Amino acid sequence: MSKAEEILTNVLTDLGVESANRADRIKEDCGLDSLSLVSVIVRLEEALGKEFDDSDLDPAELITVGDLIALTEKYL
Repeated sequence: MSKAEEILTNVLTDLGVESANRADRIKEDCGLDSLSLVSVIVRLEEALGKEFDDSDLDPAELITVGDLIALTEKYL
């Protein structure tokens, strides 16, 4: 498991997602709504100690767990 996957897994577990893989869709498969996605983003920023650029936070591009892993990797 990569560092990005580890960080994201911890965040998702804290939000009640028991398991997720890269292909899982955030809303449909993980059961997270848009407010929960904002919570994921905030927790990732806190875990990384960095603030994401607004241009990286387009909800239309954050569809799967893999998308969130890629976002996390970008800021590691």
